[in-house]
Amino acid sequence: MRTVTTNALGHVVPVKNPTDNMLAGICWFDPKAFATKAFAKETPNAEEILRWMLKEGIDRDGHPRGGFMGDMVTSCSDYRGLTGPQWAAVVRSYHRMLQAREAHKGKHTVGAIGEKITVPVTLVSRKEISGEWGVNFLHTFHDLSKEQNVIKTFSKARMVLDLDVGQQALLQGTVKAHGDWNGCPETTVSRPKLLK
Repeated sequence: MRTVTTNALGHVVPVKNPTDNMLAGICWFDPKAFATKAFAKETPNAEEILRWMLKEGIDRDGHPRGGFMGDMVTSCSDYRGLTGPQWAAVVRSYHRMLQAREAHKGKHTVGAIGEKITVPVTLVSRKEISGEWGVNFLHTFHDLSKEQNVIKTFSKARMVLDLDVGQQALLQGTVKAHGDWNGCPETTVSRPKLLK
């Protein structure tokens, strides 16, 4: 028997046998149908929350991501639903995301990808990250605009960005990527330099 379903991105996907798809690690379920199930039917915007959960919980190939949302999507695919506590945790996460988005309203990314920028910034945090190729430093800055846009850099040499938290400087670098972390837009800069 051949059926058709939609993946998290809204694409129609043919499914020969749902069990084969789950064994292959591909997650699928229809948020509209799941919004009427016992665990979700009393929740306002359940379908919207389920669509958000799918978007957060799977990669672009339809495979579950690591972490909480990936586990919840897998649970929906494997067990055809969530338990009450699991659903409550998903709803809380969704509302936290909405609050974060509201708190970061007005913030935006800085520059275009590939553009060389020079921005006055304040160092907000420095985190040492040990990995397979040694130690890297994640520096998080806020620019000095009223929005305090987030700019991040990764650097092997701490001396390149030798600032104390709270100090201001002029940061120069090339915009590598734009991203979103918990509802807050951020800009990643490569080849960072501090201009005094």
